[in-house]
Amino acid sequence: MSLNPPPNEKVSVDVFEAAIKTVEEQLGLNNQPRAIVFHENEGRRHAHVVWSRIDTEEMKAIYLPFYKTKL
Repeated sequence: MSLNPPPNEKVSVDVFEAAIKTVEEQLGLNNQPRAIVFHENEGRRHAHVVWSRIDTEEMKAIYLPFYKTKL
């Protein structure tokens, strides 16, 4: 997932992390391993997030049907 705020907004890391947690909960990816990368582009902070969809107890991929409609 990519979080790219409007050009005139200065978004703190805390706000990004809250948004990421909300998305994580909506997609049912709580407690899944994830990587978050923050970077500056043209003076604006962006965030990129990837989650592992593998349920390590079941060794199966977590199904994400219609994930875009959940956000």
